[in-house]
Amino acid sequence: MQNKNTPAVETRALCKAYHTGDAALPVLREVALTIPAGSFAAITGPSGSGKSTLLSVLGCLDTADSGSLRLFGQEVAGADEKVLSALRGGTLGFVFQSFNLLPGRTALENVELPLRYRRLPAARRRALAAQALEAVGLSDRAAHLPGQLSGGQQQRVAIARALAMRPRLLLADEPTGSLDSASAAGVLECMEQLLALGTTVVLVTHDLALAARAPLRFEMRDGVLSPVN
Repeated sequence: MQNKNTPAVETRALCKAYHTGDAALPVLREVALTIPAGSFAAITGPSGSGKSTLLSVLGCLDTADSGSLRLFGQEVAGADEKVLSALRGGTLGFVFQSFNLLPGRTALENVELPLRYRRLPAARRRALAAQALEAVGLSDRAAHLPGQLSGGQQQRVAIARALAMRPRLLLADEPTGSLDSASAAGVLECMEQLLALGTTVVLVTHDLALAARAPLRFEMRDGVLSPVN
C-alpha cells in the first residue's frame, strides 16, 4: 500500500543528451526534483533550456539516458513499454500549447476519445466527457468543432480531456503561450479545479506571472534545474 506521503514525482541524477553525429548535446544535467502529491509546481527558463524535454521524460513520452525517475513511488526509468503505456493511460494527463484536438471531431468527442483506451461503456464515456466540459464552462460548445472555437476555448477543451481521465499527475507545457490574458486566466482556473480534486500539476511556462501562482517554483538553465525561493 502506497504511503500517502509518497511524492508524485521524484528524480535523482536524471541525465539526457541529444546526439548529432559524434557530438552530444546535454539537455538534462543531473536533475534532482521532488514534487509532493497534490501540489502545484511551475518550471520556468529560457527557450532551449531543457524544460519541455524534462516534462516529456516525466510524462513517459521520452526517456532519460541515466538516473532515477519515480512516479508515486514507482520506478519508471528502464520500465518496458507496457508499464509506460499503463502510466500514460491511467496516471498521467497532458495539456500542450498546440491543443492537439482532432479537427473533425466535436468538443465532446475530443474529450471522450482518450476514455476509449480504458474500455469504458459508451454511455459512461459520454457522461464523463460531458461532466468535464461542464467543469470548464463549455457545455454549450459540446457540439462545436475545434475550428468553431476560440483559442481559449480549445485549450479548455484540452484541459477537459485531461480532466475526464481523472489523472493523478497533469503535465502542462506552455498551456497559455498562445492565449490572451483573459483566456489564460480561464485556463488557470481550470487547472486549479484539478488541484482541488487532488491532481498534482506540473506546469512549464515562460509566463513569470503565471508561474508565481505556483507554490513550488523551479528554473531550468542549460539543463540544470534549481529551486526558486
